[in-house]
Amino acid sequence: MGFETVALIAIIFRKLLKNSKISDAEDLQVADTESHIVSNFIEGLRFLWENKLYLVFSGSSGAINFFFATINIGLPFFWLINLI
Repeated sequence: MGFETVALIAIIFRKLLKNSKISDAEDLQVADTESHIVSNFIEGLRFLWENKLYLVFSGSSGAINFFFATINIGLPFFWLINLI
């Protein structure tokens, strides 16, 4: 808990210090970076759509990950309900 608190405080101070020094050139650079991220994401989706094998693997990996997450969260919840 202590390390999480230290990390949270560091992140807050980092954002505050960064926001106090923003100039117009940095605003343009941030906007350009955000559009670059979006274009990379769309290009990645296009790649997955063209290569169906990768699409199937990533979709099935996501489904398996979701299934195991529901087991890890759901089973203790149901055991708690049965104890009450």
